[in-house]
Amino acid sequence: MRPRVLNFSRPLYIREIMVQNGDAHKPIWISELDWSPVPEDVTPVYGRTSEQERARYVIEAYERMDKEWPWMGVACFWYFKRADDHERGRPEYYFRMVEPDFTPLPVYEAMRAYTTSRRP
Repeated sequence: MRPRVLNFSRPLYIREIMVQNGDAHKPIWISELDWSPVPEDVTPVYGRTSEQERARYVIEAYERMDKEWPWMGVACFWYFKRADDHERGRPEYYFRMVEPDFTPLPVYEAMRAYTTSRRP
């Protein structure tokens, strides 16, 4: 584990520090969870995945948290939608589940299937 590397396993590093300092009873919250599906004409800042990879990775992330990280409190998906498309040329625009007109993206469909399959 490298402290300066940002990836989905980073909470393990944070958790280790918390346990060493007597904070094992406190949950960790993820405020911005997603993968970056920026198109080829936009310079990535956070790496690049396809929309299909992204949908799979997001579900795998929530499954991993559920199975392996009982200390995880809340994990928020970064954006549901952007207000409009004026940021289309910026990498952060692509962190969303639906288009500004509410057209669902593959990650939305994957999350919908995952969340509805988990109902009691």
